[in-house]
Amino acid sequence: MVNSGISQVLRNLSLLLLLLAQFSSPAAGARVFNDSPWTIRYTTDAGSASAPNLCHFWNWPSGGDKVVKCTQKYLAAGKTISPSSLDGFTYAERRYLCTGNFLTKGVWQHMRGSDSIRCVSSGGSNPYPICEVYDP
Repeated sequence: MVNSGISQVLRNLSLLLLLLAQFSSPAAGARVFNDSPWTIRYTTDAGSASAPNLCHFWNWPSGGDKVVKCTQKYLAAGKTISPSSLDGFTYAERRYLCTGNFLTKGVWQHMRGSDSIRCVSSGGSNPYPICEVYDP
């Protein structure tokens, strides 16, 4: 009986630690937390003359709506990365909500290099990604 009580306490403690890890703030530095069921595209070199792709930003720092060269990288659902810097991200196949703005699929959200993002699903019958940008 004592062993089963200790086992229950350990299970509860493990669940508590898992929940704390899930909802705690990330460490400093750029990070992309894709806690949504969809793939994110992100870039670390927006505006680079040698980049092979194009990214259409709605909030480019020196002029709002702008298309610039970039290298598009993919982050699968449920994955997290820590690039040295982060210039922007998008969902190419669906509209998404980012810091209160609905963005059309394929339109990029510009970020400062040290900003991080966390994206989750809205849930419901017609789910969409919800992303928050923050400075860790």
